[in-house]
Amino acid sequence: MTEKMKDECGYDPVSIMTNRFLDQVPVMIYKINTSMICNYVNSKWMEFTGLSVQESLGYGLLKAVHSDDLDQCRKVLFEGRHPKKPYHFKARMLRNDGVYRICHFEGKPYTGDDNEYAGFVGTITDLSDMRAPEETLNRYQLLAEITDNIILFIDLDGHIVDANNAAIKAYGYTYEELCSLDIFDIRADQEDIKEQMETANQEGVFFEAMHRRKDGSIMNVEVSSRVVFQGHKRLLGSIIRDITERKKTEETLREKDELFRTIYEQSPVGVAFTTSYGEIINGNPRYEQILGRTIDELSLLGWKHITHPDDLYKDKEKLERYIAGEEKFFYTQKRYIKPDGSVVWCSLTLAPLSNHINLTMINDITELIQTYEKLQESEKLKEVMLSNMPGMSYRCKYDRQWTMEYISDGCYALTGYMPESLLHNKELSFNDLIDEEYREYLWDQWTQQLKVKGPVKVEYSMTTATGETKWVFEQGRGIYGEDGMVVGLEGLVVDMTDQKRKEDEIKFLHYHDVLTGLYNRKYFKSKIDELDRVNVLPVSIIVGDINGLKSINNTFGYAKGDHLLVTIGKILETLVLDQGLVARTSGGDFSIVLPGMSNDKVIELMNRLESACNRYLSKSKNTANQASISFGCATKECKADSLAGIVKKAEDSMVLKKLL
Repeated sequence: MTEKMKDECGYDPVSIMTNRFLDQVPVMIYKINTSMICNYVNSKWMEFTGLSVQESLGYGLLKAVHSDDLDQCRKVLFEGRHPKKPYHFKARMLRNDGVYRICHFEGKPYTGDDNEYAGFVGTITDLSDMRAPEETLNRYQLLAEITDNIILFIDLDGHIVDANNAAIKAYGYTYEELCSLDIFDIRADQEDIKEQMETANQEGVFFEAMHRRKDGSIMNVEVSSRVVFQGHKRLLGSIIRDITERKKTEETLREKDELFRTIYEQSPVGVAFTTSYGEIINGNPRYEQILGRTIDELSLLGWKHITHPDDLYKDKEKLERYIAGEEKFFYTQKRYIKPDGSVVWCSLTLAPLSNHINLTMINDITELIQTYEKLQESEKLKEVMLSNMPGMSYRCKYDRQWTMEYISDGCYALTGYMPESLLHNKELSFNDLIDEEYREYLWDQWTQQLKVKGPVKVEYSMTTATGETKWVFEQGRGIYGEDGMVVGLEGLVVDMTDQKRKEDEIKFLHYHDVLTGLYNRKYFKSKIDELDRVNVLPVSIIVGDINGLKSINNTFGYAKGDHLLVTIGKILETLVLDQGLVARTSGGDFSIVLPGMSNDKVIELMNRLESACNRYLSKSKNTANQASISFGCATKECKADSLAGIVKKAEDSMVLKKLL
């Protein structure tokens, strides 16, 4: 450095003494004198850049600046900046390890000992290490505002420091109120909180908990929590999902009626509750026995893992139509693989219970299938076995009457007619036995399968010689000539009435009150939900409650109370007829939904119901003066109203009448 440069830089002993203090500061510091020349850099600058004092003074600051940022730095630092005007900007600086870092320059004017303007003093801060945690936090905060899930940011002491709009809505607090709380304030369950926070701080954690809203109500939640950074500060970012409804659904499925549970547990048919995607929620012992696995194992493995490879996509199109709601039920036959590698043939029926839950029924038909397959091995063996197996085996023409050319002895047990009566349509055709609504359906099923030379497997009902309706399962195939044309049909028809009856009993118990036979609360709720969706107007609701039922049960016994409930239910059904739906919704409560009935009409009907019921109660032995029934009604006349609200209005009307 020349003597002239030293003079311009102010390179004197006094300045050196003054600047020694600045060497202790852990930030890069520089000075620029009134001649716009750098006359000081501190030790932190030299440590960062690797440049010496001599290399840095004068215009040496520019040696560490990235070439793309050089013009900006030169103009701001050394070219004509007006005195006493602070500045700040960002530029890339070359660190001594050869890596460019994003740095923040900030300068302010300063005065000398004579209080006169002496130049600029500036700081340079490395921003690169700060950007990553800030960007991470920014991403979390952006996600927090666009997601429906609750998101909370919590410090390591448990204080809530930030929350998204979903959290404000879910907990019922204002933003300021929520940020004044600790996580301990909103946890209804206080167990394991500190341990969960420690785990989240170390490696992340996922758990279920119970949170308390501002109004004191409790919600079940799933929590996923892990560390995020705000600058150098560690926070716990928690994504929280309200699973209260899911918990209620699980609880509802567990609350089975005792009679239904008995039938469910002891049913000879495998019964399970499954989701629309085939996931098993619960199943009975017969379901486990048929498949050779526990429900837990089946839930873990999934249905695809245990299905025979050749049957994975069987009846795929039909199943897709069922899932789409185009078919009322789904039926197929398929093979499952048991743990020991053996194969079990099952008939599988799916029927919807709700939008997302299916009733799944399977029956072991392995013996039936094996028997049928063996029959095909030898015509001679077939003739022997056909006469001894359950059901009716046949061979017939492919015509609309199903003209029989051979029928086994099982014909009589199945239809009530001797085989000779049906052979060649002597007294009647087989088509005459099939109930009319299934005749075209059966013809279509055969026609479709014969086109692809596939087997037919179908269920339908028939009427026997005694007038009894029977449900049957038919499995058959076409017989083809050398030219590929159909020359006949052969197959097996088996009585499945008992199985069908058990399936119907299960469905009935799911939607009906065991005592009165009326619809239950679950079906009533599903009906008003359905009417809300299709916007039927008007829709009227009547609710009724037997007063004094508890007194009758205590005085005369529950048998008397049960008889009273059954009789009142019959009176209501008789007067309502096909105008609406009558349900027993709890103890002595009855609810009636009447689509299309106006408010004037429903008031008239309610008065008739009240008069008929109270007339019976007043004349009934042992109940006179102890029991009466009160009714209330309301009508939905506007699409914006919900039927749940109309039910509440009807209940309020009933309560008011009781008070009056």
